Amino acid sequence: ELPITPIKGQMLELGWPEEIPPLAFSLISEKYIVMTRERKSCLVGATFERDFSSAEADLERAKREILPKILSYFPVLKEAPLLSCRAAFRAYAPNRLPLVGKISDKLYYFTGLGSKGLLYHAWIAKMVARAMLTKDPSHLPNELYHH
Repeated sequence: ELPITPIKGQMLELGWPEEIPPLAFSLISEKYIVMTRERKSCLVGATFERDFSSAEADLERAKREILPKILSYFPVLKEAPLLSCRAAFRAYAPNRLPLVGKISDKLYYFTGLGSKGLLYHAWIAKMVARAMLTKDPSHLPNELYHH
């Protein structure tokens, strides 16, 4: 019964050009570039698809939506070999904020982080833990609490 929508996100894995040192940190603009662990390839993405007909990766759509934006600020990847295309889903709430709530004394939920989950997860997790330990849901922020 939660008001969340699945959003399909796709990313591409590109081979890293040998003549360029690996990035020391990720680059984020409209789309992101993240080095893989072995630093011989990078992940670029992601799409934000509300309308989709399949959970499978759609290589042509991913390339069309991701590559022009990546190449606009990092053109050295233009000739990078395409290694893979992956798709997954994230939960998205209508107000673009995560949802938290209490189902029972021992069961709370924390969902709808969307693509901004890294910004919110630790802060909200502390509040959810406090609410659970004190058995007091007033520790949950009103903006996120779904009754």
